[in-house]
Amino acid sequence: MPPGGRKRHRGRRLLAWVFVFLLVTGAAIGAALVYLPVLARPVIVQLAENAGIAGVDFTIDSIGWREASLTGLTLAATDTDTGTGTGTDESAPPDLTVGAARVTYDVAGLLRGRADRLVLEGVRLAGDVTEDGTVHLPLVSRFSGGEDAGASGGLADLPLDGIEVTDAQLALATPEGPHVVTVDGMLDLSTHPRAELTLGVAGDAVSLSGDITAGMSGQWTKLAADALEAEIDLPGLPGRLALADGAIALEAPGLEGGTGTLSGDLRFVRRDGDDLPLRAASGRLDIGITYDQGLLRLALPACSRVDLVWDRAQPIRAKSIDLCADGGRDVAVLRLGPAAGEPAWTARALAEVEGFSYGALVTGRMPDLAIDARQDADRGLVVSADMSGGKLQLPGQGIELAGLRGRVTLAPGHAGEAGRLDLTRADMRDLQAAPRFAPVVASADLSLDALGEDGWTKGRISGPVRVALPAGQSLARGTVAHDLRSGRGRLSFGTGTLLFSEKGMQPQALAPVLRGVVAAVNGQASVDGSLSWTRNGVSASGATVEMEGLGLQASAARFEGISGTLEFSSLVPVRTKGPQAIAIGVVDPGVPITGGVALVTVGDNGDVVIENAQWPFAGGQLVLTSGALNTRASVQHAELAALQVNLATLLTLIDMDGLSGEGTLGGRVPIEIRDGTVFITKARLAAEPGGVLRYSSAGTDAAAERSEGANIAFKALENFRFEVLSVELDGPMDGDLALTVELKGANPELLEGYPVHLTIRTEGAFLELLRRGTVGFRALDVVRGTDQTGGVTIERVPPGP
Repeated sequence: MPPGGRKRHRGRRLLAWVFVFLLVTGAAIGAALVYLPVLARPVIVQLAENAGIAGVDFTIDSIGWREASLTGLTLAATDTDTGTGTGTDESAPPDLTVGAARVTYDVAGLLRGRADRLVLEGVRLAGDVTEDGTVHLPLVSRFSGGEDAGASGGLADLPLDGIEVTDAQLALATPEGPHVVTVDGMLDLSTHPRAELTLGVAGDAVSLSGDITAGMSGQWTKLAADALEAEIDLPGLPGRLALADGAIALEAPGLEGGTGTLSGDLRFVRRDGDDLPLRAASGRLDIGITYDQGLLRLALPACSRVDLVWDRAQPIRAKSIDLCADGGRDVAVLRLGPAAGEPAWTARALAEVEGFSYGALVTGRMPDLAIDARQDADRGLVVSADMSGGKLQLPGQGIELAGLRGRVTLAPGHAGEAGRLDLTRADMRDLQAAPRFAPVVASADLSLDALGEDGWTKGRISGPVRVALPAGQSLARGTVAHDLRSGRGRLSFGTGTLLFSEKGMQPQALAPVLRGVVAAVNGQASVDGSLSWTRNGVSASGATVEMEGLGLQASAARFEGISGTLEFSSLVPVRTKGPQAIAIGVVDPGVPITGGVALVTVGDNGDVVIENAQWPFAGGQLVLTSGALNTRASVQHAELAALQVNLATLLTLIDMDGLSGEGTLGGRVPIEIRDGTVFITKARLAAEPGGVLRYSSAGTDAAAERSEGANIAFKALENFRFEVLSVELDGPMDGDLALTVELKGANPELLEGYPVHLTIRTEGAFLELLRRGTVGFRALDVVRGTDQTGGVTIERVPPGP
């Protein structure tokens, strides 16, 4: 064969071998592509088991040079009996199911043992939340790297550059019922990991939705959440909390700590059927977040206003509350894993309440509150508040409470555990135009029984209260009880014995209404009373006042030895149970009058009216027969009746040298009290006929020597048997009083009983006359008729037949 032919023959044989090789290789590759899924499945399962992941099951739909697709991926439940992540429990639901999975890769990556991206659809996980809030996910336990997790090094060591998830759901069994967490998004596991997720939570207790982005650079982690919508409705809360338009930004150098912010519109809505008086609350939330070693701290850079909506059926009202941080303190601290004896969370803030009222009973500005709250494992929720300032009015009583200081402690929902209201000071003053009492200081130690045990409005407030002068002197002690459900309450109080003295305590210092009415008070008194109310104001009140040996200076006279009991049917307004009898030891308008009794009435307008007063006087009586004495009236009119007055006793009281007599005297004394002065208006007293008047002194002898008429007059008065003796008075008792004395009769020892008619007229300081026992006018030097000198008239009447 020629050389050229042999070369062509070898070339054809080479081509044939190449063709056969290619044909065989292609057939092998084709066969591999057809049978690779079947061949790869046991290899992948074995690799998973070698990695400590048992119970893997799946179907490989396709596999190629660039990607592989799987369906029906499941991971059997962990066998809890083995206590490891390698055993499985075929009877339990799987820890993981995936509807479809797709893995993309390249040859170079496979040679390095890594894939590009894992795309998961229809992922289903299961877990549970314990009573203490711990979340348990069996799948995570198998990849957590813990002592029971097998050989896997955790999710961070997955040989993937990224994961995409669509329609992923985590079913959680919680003490508050089932909840489902949904996730859609991507996770980039390259050199600088980042994530973009849409998160949702649906359940009876918690619901949540929002967009989350996160990224890592070195040891720094940044997380941001936008468009957050959340609702929390836990059994321990009286209503539902909702967050709208929320946003979170966090930045941390590692997993052990970080800082950030939380903002959004927060709203509270009361649960249907709960009796919490607050129906809704809303406000803007802007807080700082710090996380460190299991502690989540919340700070409030600026004050936040919370608007309040109250149940119309409840009496309590407040327009809003301004919440502020207490200095540099955190507003709240949450312990994600509290140790024994540690609270799960604590909170502290300053609160200013605007537009407060409690029915018609209380209104005004609440004191500022420094609120502390905590959630204890043994006691549950405990809230306390230190209060200071404020200005509250009690319109029904016309009382203001200001400068309140004290502490409120509440433990709602705990049977047998009472809260407390310890009021160390409240400055109390009367708001009426004419104050009934001077400013005093109140304090109380109150128990808030069963508040929150059967509801928020079914508790009872009770305990002792005290009232003292601003200087510290005790005035009254009592007990108060108030039922929150009905809004009814009662205060019982007593003053004990109050001692008054001119250099010590004075009642007008306690009750300004008495200022200018009484002064120089001494003696003692006590008050026991009660006050009841409803949501609409005071419903009943009353008091008993005991007086013993009181003495006082009134505008018209000095009173001593006032004793008796006054029963008051009302304190708001002040009113007695009709007229009340009291004893008046001494009334001294110039002449002491002893042993009197009177009826006293206190009216709705605060008027103190004295009527039907009676005094023993000179063997007879002085009786207030008409009119009344009103301590508050600018002008008062009354009439005194003198009944069966013994002339001898009366003249003894006057105590004028040489003056005596016998007989019975009576008459009427109209009086008018104006500007503190007592005026007698044309009073007339007359004696019964047949009496005797005797008057003789050195003054009468001197007057008789100067005038014949006076001589006859004074001789007649030495033993004057009168048929007429009358006295007329007119004018102010403490000024110049006009006095007219008329005498008709005779002295049987003078001129054989010659009839004499004497009229004496004068003006003088009558009280001074009586006090000094002397004639303070010159009437005896005046004789008119046959002889006159101005003030005494002697009429000589011819003897009868």
